[in-house]
Amino acid sequence: MANGSDIHPDLLVEIVKLLTELDDFFAFSLVCRSWRLAAVQQSFRFNNYTKIPWLMYAPPAKATCRNHRRVFLDLSTGKTRPIMLPDHIDGKSRCFSSKGWLITIAQDTTMRLFHPFACAEIKLPHVKTIKNWKNYEIDTMYAHFVKRCVLSSCPLSASDYTLMIIYGERRQLAYTKGGEKSWNTVRTLYDGFFDVIYYKHNFYAINSLGEIMILRGDNPSVAEKVAVVLPTMPYKLIERNGDNLYMVESVESLLVVRRKGVCNRGTYRASKFQVFQVDLSNKTWTEVKSLGDRALFLGRNSSISVLCSSGGFNNCIYFTDDCSQNQVILLKEGEDIGIYNMGDGRIKPYFEGHWYNRLNPSMWIELTFYIYN
Repeated sequence: MANGSDIHPDLLVEIVKLLTELDDFFAFSLVCRSWRLAAVQQSFRFNNYTKIPWLMYAPPAKATCRNHRRVFLDLSTGKTRPIMLPDHIDGKSRCFSSKGWLITIAQDTTMRLFHPFACAEIKLPHVKTIKNWKNYEIDTMYAHFVKRCVLSSCPLSASDYTLMIIYGERRQLAYTKGGEKSWNTVRTLYDGFFDVIYYKHNFYAINSLGEIMILRGDNPSVAEKVAVVLPTMPYKLIERNGDNLYMVESVESLLVVRRKGVCNRGTYRASKFQVFQVDLSNKTWTEVKSLGDRALFLGRNSSISVLCSSGGFNNCIYFTDDCSQNQVILLKEGEDIGIYNMGDGRIKPYFEGHWYNRLNPSMWIELTFYIYN
């Protein structure tokens, strides 16, 4: 029998043209590199699918070490797709997502990047290479040591990628670049960071004071304050109300999203979202009342803005549970999942009846098509 990789490229392209379902397209692209090359040439036909991220459901409560299958939901069609993950991504490993990749932290505190659709894996520097790591109870608190993970670019398409994390009880910043063997800490006047974004060739981070810092690409080890987004929101107010802050790029603009009521007086679910557009040059912010034909996807993923001209997804914020403090104190299991309508301010619980998991609640995964060797 002939090897599939020996099929002529032109014939492979003709076969791809016959595929109409995204599931079939993904299966085709994962066979080998020559099939993937043919698939990428026709990926434009699935642009409407790839704009909206998939939801990776939390692992089932009774998942075993021999069963690492995770279910992915395609919001565009309502269909689900089971995908097998490596052994190290079990129900006890901590997961985040960025640029279509999973960032995992195992119980032994080893870290990896894994692409669930391309089946590519990259080992990351060990958590214990972070400066002064002995000051943290990493071995016993590995599940909550890292708070956020954001990639600058896809490691399959650029070897000079940077991964920025928020870590520790003080919510500090650290980063590593492709090929490096250790983490580099970032010097800041204040800690308490909520989110990080790679925006216009630089990392930006927002802290609990509402201050936005820039970490320039040529020297991300030093943070420089560029804007005070919410000067009327002191730290104590944020702490009491349990707010969370997100940063997301939308139509080349920088947005800050405030998630209210996450841990407010024992309540578990979010109560309201506010969106602000930030002008970094003039250091001003403007509240946004409508997202128009766009939708935001927030959670334990790098925040995503998507054009949704049809299908009823627009002008909404799709959110999953990412409040680790809430999960520890209230012992809830990632249940704060829903859709916030910017038009009427209502929250619709969504994805109910599926598995919840305290360590790994459901999260959004961007669909990405890459050519690699």
